[in-house]
Amino acid sequence: ADPAHRSVMNVTFNLSSEDLEKQFAQEADAAGLKGLKGHRSVGGLR
Repeated sequence: ADPAHRSVMNVTFNLSSEDLEKQFAQEADAAGLKGLKGHRSVGGLR
């Protein structure tokens, strides 16, 4: 992504189960929200 369009901060979070995190990531991707799964240093979602 173009650095001018990237955020300078990530807020990470976890859901109550891996299944919910997978579903969240899939639905977010389908809605056009990309790259929310798996923050490189802490895991979870962002």
